[in-house]
Amino acid sequence: MNTRISTFVLLVLATLLGLILVTGCTSLFLEEPLGAEIIHGDSPVLIHEQVVFKAKTNYPGEATCRWDFDDDTAIAEGEEITHIFKNVGNHHVTITVIRGLEEVIVSSVVRVCAPPVNFSAHIRSLASGNIAICDDVAIVLRFAPGEVQRIQLSWGDGDSNEILLEPTNSSSGYISTHQYNTSGKHEITIIVDGVEQMCLAAIRTLFVHVEESVNVFSDIQTCGCQKETLPSGKTVNSCDTIREV
Repeated sequence: MNTRISTFVLLVLATLLGLILVTGCTSLFLEEPLGAEIIHGDSPVLIHEQVVFKAKTNYPGEATCRWDFDDDTAIAEGEEITHIFKNVGNHHVTITVIRGLEEVIVSSVVRVCAPPVNFSAHIRSLASGNIAICDDVAIVLRFAPGEVQRIQLSWGDGDSNEILLEPTNSSSGYISTHQYNTSGKHEITIIVDGVEQMCLAAIRTLFVHVEESVNVFSDIQTCGCQKETLPSGKTVNSCDTIREV
């Protein structure tokens, strides 16, 4: 009887030991492969500003992370790195993650841009007193010479216009004149694109209040200006020219 019990106990112990060994080996062979992901804080990334890059791995603290920022700077090491780009354009940021005999290489394209152009804009009425229908309203723009590539103006009444500047342009000021044929509050949007590669355009918003005029008949729609619809669908007023100040 005792021999049978002892044999049974030995069989149970052997089975348990086998399960432990098999489970241990299985977990060893099924260990999750090394993986990594590049994470950076600011988007878009601006030139000459600090950007924090993080390596997200499935074995934090156990792997060595080496960074290549594709800009002739030295290879950096660490799970979290601060970097400053000195040139605009697309940079292929690469991280090499090493853990024991495993090695994973992950790349990400980071677009580095110049900051939006700094410019000023103000409304100047060419009429005496309050602005009324068909009065000339001017927008005056000021910016550093050679920084602006394109100016877009939306007058808030369906009319808009734009101008492309030559790279050699040295002017620092432009003016555009408009006439409103409806009264009320109008929102003017100004978009300025710079010469360097940018992710964000510079935008300013101004408001103008236009009053009714006793000198204008209700059937006058263009106040002496001709309207034209472009292929893009935009309506252009012939008075809305942008010219140098």
